[in-house]
Amino acid sequence: MASKLSLFSPYDKNISILIQAIKSSIDGMAILDKDNRYIFLNKAHAEIYGYSSPSDLIGKTWHILYTKPELNRFKKEIIPILVEKGCWRGRATGLKKNGETFDQDLSLTLLDSGGLICIVRDITEIVNTEKELLDSKNRYKSLFKKNYSIMLIIDPKTGNIVDANEAACKFYGWTHVELTSMKIQQINTLSSSEVNKEMQRAKTEKRKHFIFKHRISSGEIKDVEVYSGPIVFSGKKYLYSIIHDISYRIKVEEELHLNEEKMRLLVEGTRELFFYTQDSDAKVTYISPSVELITGYKVKDWIGQSHWFVTDSEINKLAKQRTGKHLKGIKTKGPIIVEVRHANGNPILLEVFESPIIKQGKVTGVHGVAHDITKRVNAEKQIQKDLKIKETLLKEIHHRVKNNLSIIISLLNMQSEKIKTKKDAIDAFRKSRDRVYSMALIHEKLYNSEDLSGIDMKSYIENIAGELLRTYSYDIKIQMNLDLENIFLDIDKAVPCGLIINELITNEIKHSFVNLDSGLINIILKRSENNENILIIKDNGIGLPEGFDILKQKSLGLRLINILTNQIDGKLEYSNNDGAVFKISFPE
Repeated sequence: MASKLSLFSPYDKNISILIQAIKSSIDGMAILDKDNRYIFLNKAHAEIYGYSSPSDLIGKTWHILYTKPELNRFKKEIIPILVEKGCWRGRATGLKKNGETFDQDLSLTLLDSGGLICIVRDITEIVNTEKELLDSKNRYKSLFKKNYSIMLIIDPKTGNIVDANEAACKFYGWTHVELTSMKIQQINTLSSSEVNKEMQRAKTEKRKHFIFKHRISSGEIKDVEVYSGPIVFSGKKYLYSIIHDISYRIKVEEELHLNEEKMRLLVEGTRELFFYTQDSDAKVTYISPSVELITGYKVKDWIGQSHWFVTDSEINKLAKQRTGKHLKGIKTKGPIIVEVRHANGNPILLEVFESPIIKQGKVTGVHGVAHDITKRVNAEKQIQKDLKIKETLLKEIHHRVKNNLSIIISLLNMQSEKIKTKKDAIDAFRKSRDRVYSMALIHEKLYNSEDLSGIDMKSYIENIAGELLRTYSYDIKIQMNLDLENIFLDIDKAVPCGLIINELITNEIKHSFVNLDSGLINIILKRSENNENILIIKDNGIGLPEGFDILKQKSLGLRLINILTNQIDGKLEYSNNDGAVFKISFPE
Protein backbone atom coordinates (compact mmCIF):
# COMPACT_ATOMS: atom_id res chain seq x y z
CA MET A 1 0.00 0.00 0.00
CA ALA A 2 1.85 3.47 0.47
CA SER A 3 4.05 6.15 2.22
CA LYS A 4 4.87 9.77 1.17
CA LEU A 5 3.54 12.56 -1.17
CA SER A 6 4.01 16.28 -2.22
CA LEU A 7 1.06 18.66 -2.21
CA PHE A 8 -1.13 17.62 -5.11
CA SER A 9 -1.32 19.96 -8.09
CA PRO A 10 -4.37 19.76 -10.39
CA TYR A 11 -1.91 19.86 -13.26
CA ASP A 12 0.15 16.94 -11.93
CA LYS A 13 0.61 14.18 -14.54
CA ASN A 14 -1.34 11.83 -12.30
CA ILE A 15 -4.58 13.75 -12.91
CA SER A 16 -4.68 12.16 -16.35
CA ILE A 17 -4.72 8.74 -14.68
CA LEU A 18 -7.61 9.85 -12.48
CA ILE A 19 -9.51 11.39 -15.40
CA GLN A 20 -9.10 8.16 -17.40
CA ALA A 21 -10.27 6.09 -14.43
CA ILE A 22 -13.48 8.12 -14.02
CA LYS A 23 -14.04 9.31 -17.57
CA SER A 24 -16.88 6.88 -18.20
CA SER A 25 -18.69 8.24 -15.14
CA ILE A 26 -18.57 11.97 -15.78
CA ASP A 27 -22.35 12.29 -15.43
CA GLY A 28 -22.97 9.85 -12.59
CA MET A 29 -20.97 7.53 -10.34
CA ALA A 30 -22.21 5.18 -7.64
CA ILE A 31 -21.14 2.21 -5.53
CA LEU A 32 -23.65 -0.44 -4.44
CA ASP A 33 -23.22 -3.23 -1.89
CA LYS A 34 -23.81 -6.95 -2.45
CA ASP A 35 -27.52 -6.44 -1.66
CA ASN A 36 -27.82 -4.00 -4.58
CA ARG A 37 -28.20 -1.03 -2.20
CA TYR A 38 -26.51 2.32 -2.69
CA ILE A 39 -23.65 3.02 -0.29
CA PHE A 40 -22.16 5.91 -2.28
CA LEU A 41 -23.21 8.11 -5.19
CA ASN A 42 -22.33 11.55 -6.41
CA LYS A 43 -24.83 14.35 -6.84
CA ALA A 44 -24.87 14.01 -10.64
CA HIS A 45 -25.96 10.38 -10.31
CA ALA A 46 -28.93 11.35 -8.14
CA GLU A 47 -29.92 14.24 -10.43
CA ILE A 48 -29.85 12.05 -13.56
CA TYR A 49 -32.65 10.01 -12.00
CA GLY A 50 -34.53 13.11 -10.83
CA TYR A 51 -33.48 13.06 -7.16
CA SER A 52 -32.28 16.25 -5.50
CA SER A 53 -29.70 14.69 -3.19
CA PRO A 54 -27.58 11.51 -2.98
CA SER A 55 -29.13 10.88 0.46
CA ASP A 56 -32.47 10.20 -1.30
CA LEU A 57 -31.00 6.97 -2.72
CA ILE A 58 -28.54 5.88 -0.01
CA GLY A 59 -29.66 2.49 1.34
CA LYS A 60 -32.12 1.90 -1.50
CA THR A 61 -31.75 -0.64 -4.29
CA TRP A 62 -31.14 0.24 -7.93
CA HIS A 63 -34.36 -1.63 -8.91
CA ILE A 64 -36.46 1.49 -8.23
CA LEU A 65 -34.65 3.24 -11.11
CA TYR A 66 -35.97 0.97 -13.88
CA THR A 67 -39.33 -0.15 -15.26
CA LYS A 68 -40.50 -3.77 -14.93
CA PRO A 69 -39.74 -4.59 -18.61
CA GLU A 70 -36.23 -3.16 -18.23
CA LEU A 71 -35.67 -5.09 -14.98
CA ASN A 72 -36.70 -8.21 -16.90
CA ARG A 73 -34.08 -7.37 -19.53
CA PHE A 74 -31.46 -6.93 -16.81
CA LYS A 75 -32.34 -10.33 -15.39
CA LYS A 76 -32.28 -12.18 -18.73
CA GLU A 77 -29.61 -10.36 -20.76
CA ILE A 78 -27.38 -8.05 -18.74
CA ILE A 79 -26.79 -9.70 -15.35
CA PRO A 80 -25.67 -13.08 -16.84
CA ILE A 81 -23.00 -11.25 -18.88
CA LEU A 82 -22.04 -9.14 -15.85
CA VAL A 83 -21.59 -12.25 -13.69
CA GLU A 84 -19.60 -14.03 -16.40
CA LYS A 85 -17.29 -11.19 -17.42
CA GLY A 86 -17.29 -9.03 -14.30
CA CYS A 87 -18.42 -5.96 -16.25
CA TRP A 88 -21.03 -4.81 -18.73
CA ARG A 89 -21.54 -1.66 -20.76
CA GLY A 90 -24.35 -0.69 -23.07
CA ARG A 91 -27.54 1.28 -23.38
CA ALA A 92 -30.55 1.00 -21.11
CA THR A 93 -33.75 2.85 -20.30
CA GLY A 94 -33.79 4.54 -16.90
CA LEU A 95 -36.77 5.60 -14.78
CA LYS A 96 -36.81 9.03 -13.19
CA LYS A 97 -38.41 9.84 -9.85
CA ASN A 98 -41.32 11.59 -11.63
CA GLY A 99 -42.04 8.49 -13.72
CA GLU A 100 -40.40 9.65 -16.94
CA THR A 101 -38.07 7.29 -18.79
CA PHE A 102 -34.83 8.27 -20.51
CA ASP A 103 -32.05 6.72 -22.58
CA GLN A 104 -28.77 6.12 -20.83
CA ASP A 105 -25.28 4.80 -21.43
CA LEU A 106 -24.63 2.39 -18.55
CA SER A 107 -21.40 0.82 -17.33
CA LEU A 108 -21.43 -1.84 -14.59
CA THR A 109 -18.42 -3.39 -12.84
CA LEU A 110 -18.60 -6.14 -10.21
CA LEU A 111 -16.68 -5.52 -6.99
CA ASP A 112 -14.89 -8.27 -5.11
CA SER A 113 -17.31 -7.65 -2.26
CA GLY A 114 -20.23 -8.60 -4.49
CA GLY A 115 -21.21 -4.96 -4.91
CA LEU A 116 -21.22 -2.85 -8.03
CA ILE A 117 -19.59 0.25 -9.46
CA CYS A 118 -22.23 1.95 -11.60
CA ILE A 119 -21.45 4.66 -14.14
CA VAL A 120 -24.36 6.26 -15.97
CA ARG A 121 -24.80 9.00 -18.55
CA ASP A 122 -28.05 10.52 -19.84
CA ILE A 123 -27.91 10.18 -23.68
CA THR A 124 -31.49 11.19 -24.44
CA GLU A 125 -30.45 14.05 -26.71
CA ILE A 126 -27.81 11.93 -28.44
CA VAL A 127 -30.34 9.17 -29.14
CA ASN A 128 -32.86 11.71 -30.39
CA THR A 129 -30.21 13.28 -32.61
CA GLU A 130 -29.23 9.88 -33.97
CA LYS A 131 -32.85 9.13 -34.83
CA GLU A 132 -33.30 12.49 -36.54
CA LEU A 133 -30.13 12.04 -38.57
CA LEU A 134 -31.21 8.57 -39.72
CA ASP A 135 -34.70 9.73 -40.66
CA SER A 136 -33.34 12.74 -42.54
CA LYS A 137 -30.79 10.65 -44.41
CA ASN A 138 -33.45 8.23 -45.67
CA ARG A 139 -35.87 11.00 -46.53
CA TYR A 140 -33.60 13.36 -48.39
CA LYS A 141 -31.01 10.92 -49.67
CA SER A 142 -28.93 12.14 -52.65
CA LEU A 143 -31.24 15.10 -53.18
CA PHE A 144 -30.01 18.61 -52.81
CA LYS A 145 -33.36 20.17 -52.08
CA LYS A 146 -34.49 17.45 -49.69
CA ASN A 147 -31.13 16.68 -48.14
CA TYR A 148 -31.02 16.86 -44.37
CA SER A 149 -27.57 18.45 -44.49
CA ILE A 150 -27.57 22.20 -44.82
CA MET A 151 -26.32 23.04 -48.29
CA LEU A 152 -25.51 26.34 -49.94
CA ILE A 153 -24.16 27.20 -53.41
CA ILE A 154 -22.20 30.46 -53.31
CA ASP A 155 -20.66 32.71 -55.96
CA PRO A 156 -17.10 33.15 -54.66
CA LYS A 157 -16.61 36.44 -56.52
CA THR A 158 -19.57 38.27 -55.02
CA GLY A 159 -20.53 36.14 -52.03
CA ASN A 160 -24.08 35.86 -53.35
CA ILE A 161 -26.01 32.79 -52.18
CA VAL A 162 -27.05 31.24 -55.49
CA ASP A 163 -29.06 28.36 -54.07
CA ALA A 164 -30.05 26.79 -50.76
CA ASN A 165 -31.81 23.57 -49.88
CA GLU A 166 -34.76 23.22 -47.55
CA ALA A 167 -32.50 22.25 -44.67
CA ALA A 168 -30.63 25.53 -45.06
CA CYS A 169 -33.86 27.53 -45.10
CA LYS A 170 -34.98 25.75 -41.99
CA PHE A 171 -31.68 26.18 -40.19
CA TYR A 172 -31.19 29.85 -41.00
CA GLY A 173 -34.88 30.75 -40.63
CA TRP A 174 -35.27 32.53 -43.95
CA THR A 175 -37.35 31.48 -46.94
CA HIS A 176 -35.65 30.30 -50.12
CA VAL A 177 -36.38 33.65 -51.80
CA GLU A 178 -34.96 35.60 -48.87
CA LEU A 179 -31.90 33.39 -48.54
CA THR A 180 -31.01 33.51 -52.27
CA SER A 181 -31.20 37.30 -52.19
CA MET A 182 -28.54 37.49 -49.47
CA LYS A 183 -24.74 37.37 -49.41
CA ILE A 184 -22.80 34.90 -47.28
CA GLN A 185 -21.20 37.93 -45.62
CA GLN A 186 -24.61 38.64 -44.05
CA ILE A 187 -24.54 35.22 -42.33
CA ASN A 188 -20.86 34.68 -41.50
CA THR A 189 -19.77 36.75 -38.50
CA LEU A 190 -16.28 37.30 -39.95
CA SER A 191 -15.56 40.59 -41.67
CA SER A 192 -16.25 40.81 -45.43
CA SER A 193 -12.55 40.76 -46.27
CA GLU A 194 -11.97 37.67 -44.10
CA VAL A 195 -14.96 35.89 -45.68
CA ASN A 196 -13.67 36.69 -49.20
CA LYS A 197 -10.23 35.39 -48.26
CA GLU A 198 -11.63 32.09 -46.97
CA MET A 199 -13.82 31.67 -50.11
CA GLN A 200 -10.77 32.07 -52.34
CA ARG A 201 -8.93 29.40 -50.36
CA ALA A 202 -11.88 27.03 -50.82
CA LYS A 203 -12.14 27.91 -54.54
CA THR A 204 -8.50 26.96 -55.18
CA GLU A 205 -8.89 23.78 -53.07
CA LYS A 206 -6.22 24.97 -50.63
CA ARG A 207 -8.67 24.37 -47.78
CA LYS A 208 -11.91 22.40 -47.57
CA HIS A 209 -12.84 22.39 -43.90
CA PHE A 210 -13.85 25.44 -41.87
CA ILE A 211 -15.29 26.23 -38.45
CA PHE A 212 -17.43 29.37 -38.57
CA LYS A 213 -19.98 31.21 -36.52
CA HIS A 214 -23.14 31.85 -38.53
CA ARG A 215 -25.93 34.27 -37.73
CA ILE A 216 -29.50 32.97 -38.20
CA SER A 217 -32.68 35.03 -38.71
CA SER A 218 -33.40 35.31 -34.97
CA GLY A 219 -30.01 36.91 -34.42
CA GLU A 220 -28.69 33.86 -32.56
CA ILE A 221 -25.11 32.82 -33.34
CA LYS A 222 -24.54 29.16 -34.20
CA ASP A 223 -21.29 27.21 -34.32
CA VAL A 224 -21.12 25.50 -37.73
CA GLU A 225 -18.72 23.12 -39.40
CA VAL A 226 -18.42 23.85 -43.15
CA TYR A 227 -17.07 21.55 -45.86
CA SER A 228 -16.64 23.65 -48.95
CA GLY A 229 -15.15 23.09 -52.41
CA PRO A 230 -15.39 24.29 -56.04
CA ILE A 231 -18.17 23.15 -58.36
CA VAL A 232 -18.72 24.20 -61.97
CA PHE A 233 -22.07 25.16 -63.48
CA SER A 234 -22.28 26.29 -67.12
CA GLY A 235 -18.56 26.88 -67.15
CA LYS A 236 -18.64 29.10 -64.04
CA LYS A 237 -17.04 28.20 -60.73
CA TYR A 238 -19.14 28.20 -57.60
CA LEU A 239 -18.61 27.00 -54.07
CA TYR A 240 -20.60 23.99 -52.87
CA SER A 241 -20.86 24.17 -49.07
CA ILE A 242 -22.17 21.45 -46.75
CA ILE A 243 -22.87 22.93 -43.35
CA HIS A 244 -23.30 21.14 -40.03
CA ASP A 245 -24.63 22.70 -36.89
CA ILE A 246 -22.11 21.77 -34.21
CA SER A 247 -23.50 24.01 -31.48
CA TYR A 248 -24.66 20.98 -29.52
CA ARG A 249 -21.33 19.21 -29.97
CA ILE A 250 -19.44 22.26 -28.77
CA LYS A 251 -21.81 22.50 -25.82
CA VAL A 252 -21.38 18.80 -25.02
CA GLU A 253 -17.60 19.10 -25.23
CA GLU A 254 -17.73 22.06 -22.87
CA GLU A 255 -20.00 20.08 -20.52
CA LEU A 256 -17.70 17.08 -20.74
CA HIS A 257 -14.78 19.26 -19.80
CA LEU A 258 -16.84 20.77 -16.99
CA ASN A 259 -17.91 17.33 -15.77
CA GLU A 260 -14.32 16.12 -15.82
CA GLU A 261 -13.48 19.09 -13.65
CA LYS A 262 -16.42 18.28 -11.37
CA MET A 263 -15.24 14.70 -11.04
CA ARG A 264 -11.76 15.91 -10.20
CA LEU A 265 -13.23 18.22 -7.57
CA LEU A 266 -15.38 15.34 -6.26
CA VAL A 267 -12.35 13.15 -5.77
CA GLU A 268 -10.09 15.90 -4.47
CA GLY A 269 -12.68 17.78 -2.44
CA THR A 270 -13.99 15.00 -0.22
CA ARG A 271 -12.77 15.12 3.37
CA GLU A 272 -14.06 11.80 4.66
CA LEU A 273 -12.20 9.43 2.34
CA PHE A 274 -9.37 9.34 -0.17
CA PHE A 275 -8.90 7.70 -3.56
CA TYR A 276 -5.69 6.06 -4.68
CA THR A 277 -4.20 4.06 -7.55
CA GLN A 278 -1.25 1.67 -7.53
CA ASP A 279 0.67 0.35 -10.51
CA SER A 280 1.56 -3.26 -11.30
CA ASP A 281 4.42 -3.06 -8.76
CA ALA A 282 1.91 -1.96 -6.08
CA LYS A 283 3.53 1.50 -5.93
CA VAL A 284 1.18 4.40 -5.34
CA THR A 285 0.78 6.46 -8.53
CA TYR A 286 -2.01 8.77 -7.37
CA ILE A 287 -3.64 9.65 -4.08
CA SER A 288 -6.22 12.37 -3.44
CA PRO A 289 -5.30 15.37 -1.24
CA SER A 290 -7.82 14.42 1.49
CA VAL A 291 -5.25 11.85 2.62
CA GLU A 292 -3.43 14.75 4.30
CA LEU A 293 -6.50 15.59 6.42
CA ILE A 294 -7.05 11.96 7.38
CA THR A 295 -3.48 10.74 7.99
CA GLY A 296 -1.49 13.94 8.46
CA TYR A 297 1.05 12.82 5.84
CA LYS A 298 1.63 14.86 2.70
CA VAL A 299 0.74 13.55 -0.75
CA LYS A 300 4.46 13.37 -1.56
CA ASP A 301 4.95 10.99 1.38
CA TRP A 302 2.79 8.39 -0.39
CA ILE A 303 3.72 8.60 -4.08
CA GLY A 304 6.02 5.79 -5.21
CA GLN A 305 5.64 3.82 -1.98
CA SER A 306 4.42 0.23 -1.86
CA HIS A 307 3.41 0.22 1.82
CA TRP A 308 1.23 2.29 4.10
CA PHE A 309 1.89 3.54 7.61
CA VAL A 310 0.26 0.44 9.11
CA THR A 311 0.94 -0.07 12.83
CA ASP A 312 0.41 -3.84 12.87
CA SER A 313 2.81 -5.97 10.85
CA GLU A 314 0.29 -8.80 10.44
CA ILE A 315 -2.38 -6.42 9.07
CA ASN A 316 0.22 -4.85 6.78
CA LYS A 317 1.13 -8.32 5.51
CA LEU A 318 -2.54 -9.17 4.92
CA ALA A 319 -3.11 -5.90 3.06
CA LYS A 320 -0.14 -6.57 0.78
CA GLN A 321 -1.41 -10.08 0.09
CA ARG A 322 -4.82 -8.71 -0.96
CA THR A 323 -3.23 -6.13 -3.24
CA GLY A 324 -1.07 -8.88 -4.73
CA LYS A 325 -4.17 -10.96 -5.46
CA HIS A 326 -5.87 -8.02 -7.16
CA LEU A 327 -2.80 -7.48 -9.35
CA LYS A 328 -3.14 -11.10 -10.44
CA GLY A 329 -6.83 -10.65 -11.21
CA ILE A 330 -7.93 -12.74 -8.22
CA LYS A 331 -11.14 -11.49 -6.61
CA THR A 332 -11.43 -10.91 -2.86
CA LYS A 333 -14.51 -10.14 -0.80
CA GLY A 334 -15.32 -7.15 1.39
CA PRO A 335 -13.17 -4.32 2.69
CA ILE A 336 -10.17 -4.65 4.93
CA ILE A 337 -9.79 -2.69 8.17
CA VAL A 338 -6.27 -1.40 8.80
CA GLU A 339 -4.89 0.57 11.71
CA VAL A 340 -2.65 3.32 10.36
CA ARG A 341 -0.29 5.57 12.28
CA HIS A 342 -1.24 9.25 11.95
CA ALA A 343 1.60 11.70 11.46
CA ASN A 344 1.05 12.85 15.06
CA GLY A 345 1.60 9.29 16.27
CA ASN A 346 -2.05 8.51 17.07
CA PRO A 347 -3.62 5.38 15.54
CA ILE A 348 -6.49 5.76 13.05
CA LEU A 349 -8.71 3.07 11.54
CA LEU A 350 -9.25 2.91 7.77
CA GLU A 351 -11.86 0.84 5.95
CA VAL A 352 -10.35 0.09 2.53
CA PHE A 353 -12.21 -1.00 -0.63
CA GLU A 354 -9.96 -2.03 -3.49
CA SER A 355 -10.37 -3.46 -7.02
CA PRO A 356 -8.12 -4.08 -10.04
CA ILE A 357 -7.65 -1.66 -12.95
CA ILE A 358 -8.19 -3.61 -16.15
CA LYS A 359 -7.19 -2.26 -19.57
CA GLN A 360 -7.72 -4.33 -22.70
CA GLY A 361 -8.23 -7.41 -20.57
CA LYS A 362 -4.98 -6.91 -18.65
CA VAL A 363 -4.58 -5.90 -15.02
CA THR A 364 -2.41 -2.78 -14.94
CA GLY A 365 -2.83 -1.83 -11.29
CA VAL A 366 -5.36 -1.36 -8.54
CA HIS A 367 -7.50 1.53 -7.45
CA GLY A 368 -9.39 1.94 -4.23
CA VAL A 369 -10.95 4.18 -1.65
CA ALA A 370 -10.15 4.40 2.05
CA HIS A 371 -12.59 5.73 4.62
CA ASP A 372 -11.62 6.95 8.09
CA ILE A 373 -13.83 5.01 10.53
CA THR A 374 -11.98 6.00 13.71
CA LYS A 375 -14.81 8.24 14.97
CA ARG A 376 -17.43 5.65 14.13
CA VAL A 377 -15.61 2.88 16.01
CA ASN A 378 -14.95 5.17 18.99
CA ALA A 379 -18.61 6.24 18.97
CA GLU A 380 -19.72 2.61 19.04
CA LYS A 381 -17.44 2.00 22.01
CA GLN A 382 -18.84 5.09 23.75
CA ILE A 383 -22.40 3.88 23.14
CA GLN A 384 -21.58 0.58 24.81
CA LYS A 385 -20.02 2.46 27.71
CA ASP A 386 -23.08 4.72 28.04
CA LEU A 387 -25.39 1.71 27.99
CA LYS A 388 -23.51 0.17 30.89
CA ILE A 389 -23.73 3.45 32.83
CA LYS A 390 -27.48 3.66 32.21
CA GLU A 391 -27.95 0.08 33.29
CA THR A 392 -26.19 0.90 36.55
CA LEU A 393 -28.30 4.02 37.03
CA LEU A 394 -31.52 2.11 36.38
CA LYS A 395 -30.57 -0.49 38.98
CA GLU A 396 -29.92 2.34 41.42
CA ILE A 397 -33.29 3.91 40.57
CA HIS A 398 -35.08 0.61 41.24
CA HIS A 399 -33.32 0.51 44.61
CA ARG A 400 -34.49 4.07 45.35
CA VAL A 401 -38.05 3.21 44.37
CA LYS A 402 -37.97 0.35 46.84
CA ASN A 403 -36.73 2.72 49.56
CA ASN A 404 -39.43 5.24 48.69
CA LEU A 405 -42.12 2.61 48.98
CA SER A 406 -40.77 1.88 52.44
CA ILE A 407 -41.08 5.60 53.23
CA ILE A 408 -44.70 5.57 52.03
CA ILE A 409 -45.47 2.60 54.30
CA SER A 410 -43.90 4.42 57.27
CA LEU A 411 -45.89 7.58 56.50
CA LEU A 412 -49.12 5.60 56.31
CA ASN A 413 -48.34 3.91 59.63
CA MET A 414 -47.63 7.25 61.28
CA GLN A 415 -50.79 8.74 59.76
CA SER A 416 -52.94 5.83 60.92
CA GLU A 417 -52.07 6.58 64.53
CA LYS A 418 -53.89 9.93 64.17
CA ILE A 419 -57.16 8.48 62.85
CA LYS A 420 -59.99 8.57 65.35
CA THR A 421 -62.99 9.71 63.32
CA LYS A 422 -64.25 9.48 59.76
CA LYS A 423 -63.14 13.06 59.19
CA ASP A 424 -59.65 12.13 60.44
CA ALA A 425 -59.60 9.23 57.98
CA ILE A 426 -60.58 11.43 55.00
CA ASP A 427 -58.05 14.07 56.01
CA ALA A 428 -55.36 11.40 56.45
CA PHE A 429 -56.21 9.94 53.06
CA ARG A 430 -55.84 13.34 51.36
CA LYS A 431 -52.54 14.07 53.07
CA SER A 432 -51.19 10.64 52.20
CA ARG A 433 -52.29 11.12 48.61
CA ASP A 434 -50.43 14.45 48.45
CA ARG A 435 -47.28 12.93 49.92
CA VAL A 436 -47.36 10.02 47.48
CA TYR A 437 -47.96 12.47 44.62
CA SER A 438 -44.97 14.58 45.67
CA MET A 439 -42.77 11.45 45.57
CA ALA A 440 -44.28 10.20 42.30
CA LEU A 441 -43.63 13.58 40.71
CA ILE A 442 -39.95 13.23 41.63
CA HIS A 443 -39.80 9.96 39.70
CA GLU A 444 -41.71 11.43 36.77
CA LYS A 445 -39.17 14.26 36.53
CA LEU A 446 -36.36 11.75 36.75
CA TYR A 447 -37.92 9.59 34.01
CA ASN A 448 -38.28 12.58 31.65
CA SER A 449 -34.79 13.88 32.36
CA GLU A 450 -31.92 13.34 29.92
CA ASP A 451 -29.65 13.05 32.96
CA LEU A 452 -30.88 10.18 35.13
CA SER A 453 -28.73 11.38 38.02
CA GLY A 454 -30.53 14.70 38.68
CA ILE A 455 -34.05 16.14 39.12
CA ASP A 456 -34.89 19.68 37.99
CA MET A 457 -36.29 21.18 41.20
CA LYS A 458 -37.45 24.41 39.52
CA SER A 459 -39.83 22.50 37.27
CA TYR A 460 -40.80 20.19 40.14
CA ILE A 461 -41.81 23.06 42.47
CA GLU A 462 -43.83 24.71 39.68
CA ASN A 463 -45.80 21.49 39.22
CA ILE A 464 -46.35 20.57 42.89
CA ALA A 465 -47.27 24.13 43.92
CA GLY A 466 -49.83 24.42 41.13
CA GLU A 467 -51.38 21.05 42.00
CA LEU A 468 -51.68 21.84 45.73
CA LEU A 469 -53.16 25.27 44.98
CA ARG A 470 -55.85 23.67 42.77
CA THR A 471 -56.59 21.08 45.49
CA TYR A 472 -56.89 23.25 48.62
CA SER A 473 -57.50 26.90 47.74
CA TYR A 474 -61.24 26.63 47.15
CA ASP A 475 -62.32 28.91 50.03
CA ILE A 476 -60.06 31.93 49.47
CA LYS A 477 -58.08 33.39 46.60
CA ILE A 478 -54.39 32.49 47.03
CA GLN A 479 -51.59 33.54 44.73
CA MET A 480 -48.19 31.89 44.34
CA ASN A 481 -45.04 33.94 43.69
CA LEU A 482 -42.16 31.67 42.54
CA ASP A 483 -38.54 32.79 42.50
CA LEU A 484 -36.66 29.63 41.52
CA GLU A 485 -33.14 29.00 40.26
CA ASN A 486 -32.21 26.02 38.09
CA ILE A 487 -31.07 23.60 40.76
CA PHE A 488 -30.76 19.84 40.25
CA LEU A 489 -30.83 17.35 43.13
CA ASP A 490 -30.13 13.65 43.19
CA ILE A 491 -33.01 11.41 44.13
CA ASP A 492 -31.76 10.93 47.73
CA LYS A 493 -32.27 14.65 48.41
CA ALA A 494 -35.05 15.34 45.92
CA VAL A 495 -37.57 12.97 47.62
CA PRO A 496 -37.31 14.40 51.19
CA CYS A 497 -37.05 17.93 49.79
CA GLY A 498 -40.23 17.32 47.76
CA LEU A 499 -42.06 16.06 50.87
CA ILE A 500 -40.92 19.13 52.85
CA ILE A 501 -42.26 21.45 50.11
CA ASN A 502 -45.54 19.53 50.06
CA GLU A 503 -46.01 19.79 53.83
CA LEU A 504 -45.10 23.51 54.05
CA ILE A 505 -47.30 24.61 51.13
CA THR A 506 -50.25 22.49 52.36
CA ASN A 507 -49.85 23.81 55.92
CA GLU A 508 -49.76 27.46 54.79
CA ILE A 509 -52.75 27.09 52.45
CA LYS A 510 -54.85 25.46 55.19
CA HIS A 511 -53.78 27.45 58.30
CA SER A 512 -52.13 30.78 57.38
CA PHE A 513 -55.16 32.60 55.94
CA VAL A 514 -57.91 31.89 58.47
CA ASN A 515 -60.67 34.52 58.24
CA LEU A 516 -58.90 36.21 55.30
CA ASP A 517 -60.28 36.74 51.77
CA SER A 518 -56.97 36.29 49.96
CA GLY A 519 -53.36 35.38 50.47
CA LEU A 520 -49.89 35.27 48.93
CA ILE A 521 -47.31 32.53 49.25
CA ASN A 522 -43.71 33.20 48.16
CA ILE A 523 -41.50 30.22 47.29
CA ILE A 524 -37.79 30.87 46.82
CA LEU A 525 -35.13 28.36 45.78
CA LYS A 526 -31.58 29.57 45.31
CA ARG A 527 -27.95 28.72 45.86
CA SER A 528 -25.94 30.75 48.38
CA GLU A 529 -22.42 32.05 47.93
CA ASN A 530 -21.05 29.13 49.96
CA ASN A 531 -22.84 26.68 47.64
CA GLU A 532 -25.68 25.83 50.02
CA ASN A 533 -29.20 25.29 48.67
CA ILE A 534 -31.71 27.67 50.28
CA LEU A 535 -35.46 26.93 50.29
CA ILE A 536 -37.74 29.68 51.68
CA ILE A 537 -41.54 29.44 51.90
CA LYS A 538 -43.17 32.59 53.19
CA ASP A 539 -46.79 33.80 53.38
CA ASN A 540 -48.55 37.05 54.27
CA GLY A 541 -51.04 35.36 56.54
CA ILE A 542 -51.71 35.42 60.26
CA GLY A 543 -48.23 34.18 61.13
CA LEU A 544 -46.98 31.61 63.61
CA PRO A 545 -48.43 31.55 67.13
CA GLU A 546 -46.37 33.15 69.89
CA GLY A 547 -43.76 30.78 71.30
CA PHE A 548 -44.10 28.41 68.33
CA ASP A 549 -41.72 25.41 68.61
CA ILE A 550 -41.87 22.83 65.84
CA LEU A 551 -40.45 20.12 68.11
CA LYS A 552 -43.44 20.44 70.42
CA GLN A 553 -46.05 20.29 67.66
CA LYS A 554 -48.38 17.30 67.49
CA SER A 555 -49.04 17.77 63.77
CA LEU A 556 -47.57 14.89 61.75
CA GLY A 557 -46.82 17.30 58.88
CA LEU A 558 -44.70 19.62 61.02
CA ARG A 559 -42.90 16.67 62.65
CA LEU A 560 -42.16 15.33 59.17
CA ILE A 561 -40.65 18.67 58.14
CA ASN A 562 -38.21 18.48 61.02
CA ILE A 563 -37.36 14.79 60.42
CA LEU A 564 -36.86 15.26 56.67
CA THR A 565 -34.69 18.37 57.20
CA ASN A 566 -32.35 16.30 59.35
CA GLN A 567 -32.38 13.57 56.69
CA ILE A 568 -30.89 15.96 54.08
CA ASP A 569 -28.38 17.36 56.64
CA GLY A 570 -30.26 20.65 56.57
CA LYS A 571 -30.94 23.46 58.97
CA LEU A 572 -34.55 24.57 59.67
CA GLU A 573 -35.36 28.17 60.69
CA TYR A 574 -38.83 29.72 61.17
CA SER A 575 -40.03 33.15 62.16
CA ASN A 576 -42.74 35.77 61.71
CA ASN A 577 -42.22 38.57 59.19
CA ASP A 578 -45.63 39.89 58.09
CA GLY A 579 -46.59 36.23 58.01
CA ALA A 580 -44.96 32.86 58.62
CA VAL A 581 -41.45 32.28 57.19
CA PHE A 582 -39.81 28.84 56.90
CA LYS A 583 -36.22 28.66 55.73
CA ILE A 584 -34.31 25.45 55.11
CA SER A 585 -30.67 25.42 54.07
CA PHE A 586 -28.90 22.20 53.08
CA PRO A 587 -25.60 21.33 51.41
CA GLU A 588 -25.31 20.85 47.63
